[in-house]
Amino acid sequence: MPEVAEEWPWAYVISQKLFKTCLLICRRIIVVQSNFPSDSIRLMVRIIGKLNDHISTSDFSCKASYENREYNNLMSHKDEIFKDEKRTSEFSRCCYCLKWIIEPNKLPETAILMEMFGKFCLRQILINGFVILDHELNSAGLGLYLNLSQLNHSCNPSCVVTFDGPKAYLNTLNSEFEVTTSTILKNLTISYVALIDDTAHRRKALHERYYFICKCERCSDARLDSIATALVCDNGNCDGVAIINVAEDYYKRTEELLAKQQKWLHPLNVHRIRTFTFVGHAAYESGCIERTLFVYEELISKYEFYLAKFHPLIAVNFMTVGKLYMLRNMYTTALSFLEKSLNVMKYSHGEKHSLYVHLLSMIEKCQLEINVHDNDAKRAAATSRHSPESHEQRRG
Repeated sequence: MPEVAEEWPWAYVISQKLFKTCLLICRRIIVVQSNFPSDSIRLMVRIIGKLNDHISTSDFSCKASYENREYNNLMSHKDEIFKDEKRTSEFSRCCYCLKWIIEPNKLPETAILMEMFGKFCLRQILINGFVILDHELNSAGLGLYLNLSQLNHSCNPSCVVTFDGPKAYLNTLNSEFEVTTSTILKNLTISYVALIDDTAHRRKALHERYYFICKCERCSDARLDSIATALVCDNGNCDGVAIINVAEDYYKRTEELLAKQQKWLHPLNVHRIRTFTFVGHAAYESGCIERTLFVYEELISKYEFYLAKFHPLIAVNFMTVGKLYMLRNMYTTALSFLEKSLNVMKYSHGEKHSLYVHLLSMIEKCQLEINVHDNDAKRAAATSRHSPESHEQRRG
């Protein structure tokens, strides 16, 4: 099994946009809708409640060796944060919101709030937690996972975290990698940022959010990074890439050229891939199935170039293409993509994940439709052979 570990969040909140009804953290949380607290503020309220109830551990199971973590084990970036004027201002606004929500006798002292803010809250980005994703890999909330938070970052990660509701699963991206009790959890890596990006942007995001400069193998690969920002060769018959020097004015220029990117930007240019993804989403929302299919099939090779073989984005993309072919009643083609998705999702999500189970039901439906069409075709052929017209044609 590719699954390494699974963990329920120690504390979590769902995104405001997913609320079906008003779920109150306390009686005063919603007075004016426009003043609804951010996800990170609401998560702080949850965490303060956990600490007041003296709950310090989470429900966690793991095949690898690990040291069970408690809230107090989380790393704090308090010193770095409070050297930054903007972060200090954010902390002041955070304290104001918490005083508005939590009863005074239950609100921790300022020093404790500073330590808490340094551990996980920063511009609504979690340092020691995770953005919870739904089955379409869209943001669904924020969660603090005490044990999974010990995983380090790599732009070429060995593992990926997926979610089934608030429950998190840690899976390996290498099907041949066997996790045993001799495997040390801390030595496994995940990616903290989007991988389809150039090194400069990845490093900037990591430094701003997590206060370190990534020096992993991928960040040191100058050739790969040059392709990520490459232009199309002037020779239209050339499949090569035109390598350019990355400079700040380049990004301004690419913004002006995005409308003409097929002429200027190489197919593996990360800006072109990102725009191409937006086109696919817009085409789907507009009901343009043909255009959506073209875009998502084109994205497959681009995702496979940048991502690990068993990355969840590849699994979801294969599944989406299969689903679109099913909408066009092209079940044989749909089945081939759904089976490709299954081969990836078995490792990216794990066989217990609800999306994996849903994919199995889609494959079963596809196979049923293929059998129905085959049987209809056989009956039609048999009817044709035994019809009077058929006998007349033979005698003629």
